[in-house]
Amino acid sequence: GSDDDMVDKNKCCTLCNMSFTSAVVADSHYQGKIHAKRLKLLLGEKTPLKTTGLRRNYRCTICSVSLNSIEQYHAHLKGSKHQTNLKNK
Repeated sequence: GSDDDMVDKNKCCTLCNMSFTSAVVADSHYQGKIHAKRLKLLLGEKTPLKTTGLRRNYRCTICSVSLNSIEQYHAHLKGSKHQTNLKNK
């Protein structure tokens, strides 16, 4: 990937097309209902996040993978494997 592919998650959420003024605002967004709803729609499942203790797992049902953080999840969604699987489904 080029530098253009690198998005600072503390400045914007590409999924929700929102920009943030600080990391605190970004964190609040990522834990909020709007972001969760968009993840749910994208994944096509009832609960996009499942909590196991203090750790969240982000699951992509299209690719059958689990990711440990929202950052990994967003990176996965932009990745070639996910894009290929998305086109093939």
